[in-house]
Amino acid sequence: MMRTYIRCVPLLLFFLLVKTTYAQEITITGRVSSTTNDALAGVSIKSSVGNSSTSTDANGAYEIKTTATANLIFTYMGYNTHTEAVNNRNVINVQLTSS
Repeated sequence: MMRTYIRCVPLLLFFLLVKTTYAQEITITGRVSSTTNDALAGVSIKSSVGNSSTSTDANGAYEIKTTATANLIFTYMGYNTHTEAVNNRNVINVQLTSS
């Protein structure tokens, strides 16, 4: 009987870990523009956690899934790279400065 409980503990811990990790993932949306407020299409956005990445559409809008504690890294040719902490926000709008 005791062996059955001992065998179940690692399995229970595994399921708790998976549920905790899944619960921390959030969807972030936003818009990327220049300092003159022009939409920037094709900006690359990558999460510092995991392999999540995306790019902006023609209106500068994007959507990405990552953790609430990650950083988003915005890169675009001719502009300075910008890193923004998510800090549990669901909407992050960014203005990139030209290099």
